[in-house]
Amino acid sequence: MASDAQQVVIAYHEAQLAMLAEMVAAATDRYRAGEIDVFALDEIIHQYHEAARKLWVFCWGPGGNRAARDIERMAAEGEAIDWWSRGEFRRQR
Repeated sequence: MASDAQQVVIAYHEAQLAMLAEMVAAATDRYRAGEIDVFALDEIIHQYHEAARKLWVFCWGPGGNRAARDIERMAAEGEAIDWWSRGEFRRQR
């Protein structure tokens, strides 16, 4: 059975991952409607992948129960991490 801290992280990870998946679903709908081309959809899928990777590292990477503490602190302070933006491809200049 998962500890209370693990349950906090599991719930957060699931909720955030679902929001990221909705971004891909919306983009897929836009592609099917002819609003964006396949290359734009591909960029969105790559952004999802990077955002999901960074979310995973935050939740399950090094640091033990730190994620649970950070999640609880953010909730108490009304803060949020924009994982979608964190997955955005940054072109080198």
